[in-house]
Amino acid sequence: MDDSWIPMMRQYEHGPGAIMINTRYRDQGPCPDPSRPSASVIVVKFNQPDQSGMGTDEDAASIDDAWDAIATHLTADLHAEFVSRLRYHGEARILIYSPSASRSAIDVAAGRAFPKHTVRVEHHNDSEWSKYRSALPTPSEERYVLDTLVVDALRQHGDPLTPKRDVRHHAYFPARAAADSFAKQISQQGFKVEVEPSDDQWLVTAARDHAVDHPQISTIIGPLADLAASLGGEYDGWEAMLVRKKGLLGKLFKR
Repeated sequence: MDDSWIPMMRQYEHGPGAIMINTRYRDQGPCPDPSRPSASVIVVKFNQPDQSGMGTDEDAASIDDAWDAIATHLTADLHAEFVSRLRYHGEARILIYSPSASRSAIDVAAGRAFPKHTVRVEHHNDSEWSKYRSALPTPSEERYVLDTLVVDALRQHGDPLTPKRDVRHHAYFPARAAADSFAKQISQQGFKVEVEPSDDQWLVTAARDHAVDHPQISTIIGPLADLAASLGGEYDGWEAMLVRKKGLLGKLFKR
């Protein structure tokens, strides 16, 4: 999977769910692909759902392997596009879009792919890809995912995460007045701010010493991103130096 795929955890009615979704199509208009108006959900029941309902590692891996074996066939021969996979409530739910004429062949392929599991396929007319859109991450979910990737990378390089260090946040605005308003408000929260032109926008860089562990980093980023959005701007991520346990500073990590 390429960088357009985002992993997320969500809390649903019956418990937690783990979702992988391809964000490639989210900005492609109200009908991302008119040639694929049919949404097919391949539902595979876990043989070992475990207490979370998301399946044991072994059971989930066996379903993933079986899916990988037929994904190329569905894409090349049936003009289908795999857009998301959800593990939740004892099932793996694989969402694909295809021409309506491919439905029967999808039924056959799904039945053959998972001979050791109970499988059903749900077909829906969905030319606007509403099922896909409803599964897309919210801005806060996507921020959390991206922040987690950076925090995990820091941890893997030996960073204990909790020591305070200089963290710089960036936000872009189309107008100088909005950038100045953002800078003024966050300076009252202890941030050192700089406002400068950047191409046809205005960049605000805000620096403050703080830890980068979860959930602290998210409690700082969330309000910054919300404030930027309320002023017509966009929060563009943060950067921090790697802190070794011996106190040495290493490479710069960015999100």
